[in-house]
Amino acid sequence: MSPIIEQLVLDQVSFSYTSTIRKPIIHDLSMQIPLQSVTTLLGLNGAGKTTLMMLLLGYFQPTSGKIYIMGSEGKRSIEEINGQVGYLPQRENIPFDYYVAEFILLGRNNQIGIFSTPNETDMEKVQQAMQFLQIEELAARRLSNISGGELQRVRIARLLVQDPKIILLDEPSSHLDIKSRGQMQDLILQLKEMGKMIIYSTHDPADALNFSDYSVLMKKGENIISGASDRVITSKTLSDCFETALEINQINGQKIVLMENSRNGSSKK
Repeated sequence: MSPIIEQLVLDQVSFSYTSTIRKPIIHDLSMQIPLQSVTTLLGLNGAGKTTLMMLLLGYFQPTSGKIYIMGSEGKRSIEEINGQVGYLPQRENIPFDYYVAEFILLGRNNQIGIFSTPNETDMEKVQQAMQFLQIEELAARRLSNISGGELQRVRIARLLVQDPKIILLDEPSSHLDIKSRGQMQDLILQLKEMGKMIIYSTHDPADALNFSDYSVLMKKGENIISGASDRVITSKTLSDCFETALEINQINGQKIVLMENSRNGSSKK
């Protein structure tokens, strides 16, 4: 498989934490993902979704295989990779009660430097991110005085000011209410329209079914199948991935996933 500019390429990537572990966390994963696309990582806890993100960020190196980011092999410094790849962890410990605008500006640290002060470009980036995410009214508020959904948007704004081409989101909708989950889905699609490549992990296969271009189904570290979502996501592959009997149905044009009731053969949510 040849590296292609403006794509993320995984070429037979495997990873184990130690050489003594016979079964790798990730096994022989190959994919080509273009810009302006959404990719979901599906699987139970411990399947290797976050580990895959750490590989893409350069924190881990593949045991075998290669990763190409925008045509360059991924064996580069974390600083170099961070110039192209942005990451939103599922949880983080924020040590201070920053003002929102101040917190977003932290995303420009790599560009500003340790002994420099923010310039006009840095402040414009912050303003543009707040406008895009519709959080300008939060700029002068403390992080402790905003909701969980608002905080998630603020964290994404901090990520956007880095100008990454690839955005990694680790379960971005976890702990959000229904309204905020819908807003998160809309935001992911807006980021795609901006030309970004979004890769995010989720436990909800309906996300992949309804608006994801590509999917990687993972089980105990081994990708069951990967590729275009409409091709690789079936009742069978989902059941294998989540180790329970699942069935895909459609209601009012939206695909939903039901869990089969083993006692009477009927389906329930």
